[in-house]
Amino acid sequence: MYRGNRNYIFHTTLIALMVIAVLMAIRVVPSFGLLGAELRRADIVSDVVTRDTLNATEVEPELLLASAEPSHEPSPKVSVKVPERAADTLPTERKSVVRDTLISSVSSEGAADTAATARVRDGIVPIEDYSPDGSALDAFRAAMSQRDGRVVRIGVMGDSFIEGDLMTGDLRESLQSRMGGSGVGFVPITSIVSKLRQTVAHTYSGWKTHSVRKRNGADIDGRFTISGYVYTPNDDNATVTYRVTDFKRHLKNVRLVDFFFVNKENTEILATVNDTTELVFTPPADDGIQKITIASDVPVSKVKFNFKRVGGFYAYGASLGGSRGVQVDNFGDRGTSGLQMSKLRSQTNTRFDALHPYDLIIIEYGLNVVTRGTMRYTSFEEQMSAIVANVKACYPGASVIVMGLSDRSSNQDGVYRTMPEVKAMIRHQRAIARNAGVAYWDTFTAMGGDDSMVGFVAKRWASKDYTHVSPRGAAFIAERLADALIDAL
Repeated sequence: MYRGNRNYIFHTTLIALMVIAVLMAIRVVPSFGLLGAELRRADIVSDVVTRDTLNATEVEPELLLASAEPSHEPSPKVSVKVPERAADTLPTERKSVVRDTLISSVSSEGAADTAATARVRDGIVPIEDYSPDGSALDAFRAAMSQRDGRVVRIGVMGDSFIEGDLMTGDLRESLQSRMGGSGVGFVPITSIVSKLRQTVAHTYSGWKTHSVRKRNGADIDGRFTISGYVYTPNDDNATVTYRVTDFKRHLKNVRLVDFFFVNKENTEILATVNDTTELVFTPPADDGIQKITIASDVPVSKVKFNFKRVGGFYAYGASLGGSRGVQVDNFGDRGTSGLQMSKLRSQTNTRFDALHPYDLIIIEYGLNVVTRGTMRYTSFEEQMSAIVANVKACYPGASVIVMGLSDRSSNQDGVYRTMPEVKAMIRHQRAIARNAGVAYWDTFTAMGGDDSMVGFVAKRWASKDYTHVSPRGAAFIAERLADALIDAL
């Protein structure tokens, strides 16, 4: 029956208010674990209410990195090595020598509410050894004793804390200055921060990117290495170019370039060195990872790769360096919790390790897991403990260090203070190191302990989100880590 024009404004407003009330109630529900995953708090007003965020991608303009200009070197005399394939056996196991190491054991459950439990000795925050026999760093020590005759390779896995070679660029420079070495190390095929990263000038076109977080339509299960990424060319027009910069010391003396890939069919690789020397590689068909090596008598300033007949071709990236000293590879991935690295498979990674062996792997995750109001990260601890153990199995010749969470502050009654959730995560991170029998380094204490992030922000060593360090803050932390690594030898 027709009732005329009725006014529904009241009912509509009432329903809208009820929906908003429900969503605001959900906003205060803390994160929790479900089926092995960490579910984050929902917040419908996050864009209009000031709140600390661990996934922030925008920082102050002055804290952003800038594009790097390539350096120019004379044309090289280039020698070429044939494609290499990983051996079917694991790398030779290094003998362990037990040494006394400072151990600071902290239980993740029921521990005292403090994160700064590492004893600072002579201004150094020592690396803590949680292996059963004190041998967590023996592989690294043995390699460093041979650094004059070979490369000591360090891989750093992490999130936005190391994105764009932040922190790792300074760690590399510090170690190479003290212990020798050259080059930027491993650089991927594509990168969302390629225009911001200053330690290498990196351009590319014609690639599809696949990651442990997003497969992007490819059948690439089991093909991920420590980087968490693999790339496929769209067609024969795909290219990637790496140019050396002098942003940090020791980057320019590149004499060896290794390129890593899978060639299931008959792809041809063309390399142009310093815009003058052209090389053609026809690697054999193989389902496993291979590498080609360019060895130059003079420094390589630029190398460009092109490809023909790209069917069945997967690429990983290139390593730029030398034949001795320390090399540091950056594997930063913005926004990751690290739990996706459970997709690493031993068959692929042991083959990669045989071609590109690691002596130390530093694992830095947790920044994107810490959530306001959440004091227990048991699910994260359990899953990350298994991932760290798997990394050890994939790279059996490497020592492993879990790098603890940096300080993060929040507004507490009008004053910025260290978030209690940070200390809770640090307790779980120490437990991860203990569960996996590896080493741990206390970044929180190295920064200065409680409320150190406030001091970093005051000195412009960190962004005003009180979460992300700036290049200066990263350099400070890197120097402290380098001190700890050398102290452990």
